[in-house]
Amino acid sequence: MMNYTTALPDFIEMQRVSFCWFIAQGLNEELSTFSRIYDFSQNTEYILFGQEYSLVKPVYNIVRAKKYTANYSAQLIIPLEVRNKKTNSIKYHNKFPIINLPLMTSAATFVINGCERVIVSQIIRSPGVYFEKNKHQKKNRKLKKILSNDIGKLKNFIPPSEILPTEKHYIFKKVTDIKDLNEKGEEIDELWKWKRK
Repeated sequence: MMNYTTALPDFIEMQRVSFCWFIAQGLNEELSTFSRIYDFSQNTEYILFGQEYSLVKPVYNIVRAKKYTANYSAQLIIPLEVRNKKTNSIKYHNKFPIINLPLMTSAATFVINGCERVIVSQIIRSPGVYFEKNKHQKKNRKLKKILSNDIGKLKNFIPPSEILPTEKHYIFKKVTDIKDLNEKGEEIDELWKWKRK
């Protein structure tokens, strides 16, 4: 039997590199997606200059944030221009605070309310139609779950009498013909029969 020593790889390097990319590039990309915001009356326009953002040094370092049950975070500041169409006035704010952005420690954790937290990636099911059988019912009924990023669009295709609202998703009593899926009712029934086997 051979005994040898090997160095383990840095398992949290990927999280640190990912967060550094987010601070350097990803945040800029996200801020540029909504550079113009209008209020409800459409009279006031807010223009965000996301490319010119800056982060203010954290108030607490990691040790003090844990001691005083605070957050280890930096304030995100961007220039903002406010245009009022009614009064035809423009105000420019050089340093407008948006959020307190939690910062990652060297151990790939975040200090929130004095406690170190770890973000765990979760597998998210793709939007679509999932068929399943309800095990708690005596009758054998076909159930269909629709997962969507925009459930409002899917509700337009299904009559309200067939929707059973639950906490996080919608369950449908029976298979219905949904135009958006380009499937006929018989094809969905065949798929359901195959899924039950």
